[in-house]
Amino acid sequence: AVDSQLPGMQDMLVMRNPIAGTSLSLITLIHRDEIYGLAGSSLFLLLLGGVPFALLWVTFAFERERQRTLRLQTDNTRLNDEIARREILEQTLLEKNKELSKLSGELRQSAEAAEQASKTKTEFLAVMSHELRTPMNGILGMAQILNSPGLSETARQDCLRVLLDSGQTLLTLLNDILDLSRIDSGRIDLHPEP
Repeated sequence: AVDSQLPGMQDMLVMRNPIAGTSLSLITLIHRDEIYGLAGSSLFLLLLGGVPFALLWVTFAFERERQRTLRLQTDNTRLNDEIARREILEQTLLEKNKELSKLSGELRQSAEAAEQASKTKTEFLAVMSHELRTPMNGILGMAQILNSPGLSETARQDCLRVLLDSGQTLLTLLNDILDLSRIDSGRIDLHPEP
């Protein structure tokens, strides 16, 4: 061992080399500058030893950034696909909304037409009940007069004529109503005649 307290021995390195076939060793004292060179060389060697660590750190940082970029690209692709899907859904929704507005307008027109048809039917029934009541009153009135005692033959003939005319009018009205009903249901057969 070299006593580091001796002057000049602080910068010395000791190398021990065994001599083959003997128990002796050769001890060599070497000044530190002879191995590492001057102080700049020592710094260079220290820096050179740090370069692999710096390269390793840069490689890890680059790989981490590359993975992050890939994740961002994947997320970006996924978002673009989702945006495209939502745009298609929005377009479909707009088309369906237009169809719904059109159907709503048609439904409103149909409701107005149905209301008008109902109103017309109500008016028709009111007119028809009046038209039916008139010949029926004639029939019933003449039947009551015919039932009266002491009626002259001329009056009886007039009553029978009114009775027959009213019955014929009532039959014509009922036939017209039945024809109208057949026209409504599409069961009327037309026969062209001159």
